[in-house]
Amino acid sequence: MHRKANKRVRTARPKTRHFSPPPRLEPGAPTDLDLMRAIQAADPEALSQLYDRYNGILKALILRVIHNEAEADDLLQEIFME
Repeated sequence: MHRKANKRVRTARPKTRHFSPPPRLEPGAPTDLDLMRAIQAADPEALSQLYDRYNGILKALILRVIHNEAEADDLLQEIFME
């Protein structure tokens, strides 16, 4: 008699991605929506504030994908210039 092997089939689990939450805002700091509205009104300071708020997290994400510091800097600049 042949016995069937009791094999467990392992299914691949999706990798858990851990992303940092958006930076905490100081009391009284403009929200992202406030900054976007100011950018639409051509306020250069608003773009600077938005860049300061998100450049670190965006660069880290880009580096995880492309693994090249110079290209990451170029892409980050393109993101904010579009």
